[in-house]
Amino acid sequence: MQYGVEIAKEAYTEQARRLQTHGDDYAAAVERLRERGGRWGDDGLFAEIETAWIECRLAMLEAVPGIGGHIGGVSAGMRLVPQNVTAGEQASAMQDPAAWR
Repeated sequence: MQYGVEIAKEAYTEQARRLQTHGDDYAAAVERLRERGGRWGDDGLFAEIETAWIECRLAMLEAVPGIGGHIGGVSAGMRLVPQNVTAGEQASAMQDPAAWR
């Protein structure tokens, strides 16, 4: 009987790259929000909508960078998994018990 864990390391690494792309997209969205500013200069009919937009924009500028950072952190952790699995496979293949000390 054989015990173990199988992982498609290349596929896992590719998914980590894709996740990092999503994190980068969040960062780009924040930059676009910052560039746009918050005021439309309307003091008439759209003044209430403008006020709501400014509040929403500020909330997004606070929340989105954190989300993007967490996504990037998960991606970085995912990139470590294949490296750790490879290191574990190499260590388990060692025949010298003294190497485990």
